[in-house]
Amino acid sequence: MINSKHPGNVFEKLIPSIPKGNALEIGPGSGRYSRVLAENDFKVEAVDIDKKALNKIEKYAKKKHLPITLYHQDIREFNFRLNHYNFICAIASLDFISKRDKEQVGRKIVKSLRENGQIFIIVFSKKDSMYPNKKMNFSSKEELKKIFKGIKTKIEERTFYEDHGVVGKHKHTVYIITGIKKEESAIR
Repeated sequence: MINSKHPGNVFEKLIPSIPKGNALEIGPGSGRYSRVLAENDFKVEAVDIDKKALNKIEKYAKKKHLPITLYHQDIREFNFRLNHYNFICAIASLDFISKRDKEQVGRKIVKSLRENGQIFIIVFSKKDSMYPNKKMNFSSKEELKKIFKGIKTKIEERTFYEDHGVVGKHKHTVYIITGIKKEESAIR
């Protein structure tokens, strides 16, 4: 169980409402979300530039016989298939590409979702304690609305505390974007 203040609890509540089928995780890191999706009967694809992270996910998926296909690739070069995914998630992975690239990847996400497909995306807010940081691209709510135009979204700001050991306890402020792709005429 995830701490109630942590954004991951939104994901746990979302799982039962997502139509089963194809799922994509962008920048899976440890693969926690990919594993949960695969364990809940999704056919999962995960794309990450970090080969070591993918190797760990692959080892776990093989051991548990989970349907997870891994792509060692930069998300900016990934082939998003049109109307293919029932669910796409990206947990703090879009913060490490430029604003322009984030907008382009966001448009690809929208196009690759099937009708009634859902997103679960977490990005760091410009209100986060790490802002500004030259290695990251923090977001505003207005930027996110523009990026995910075409999906009926809910953008929630959430602040929580984490303790990574080295840094100690510190505050994060993130935006949690959830949404469903509806018919084009219904969105306008």
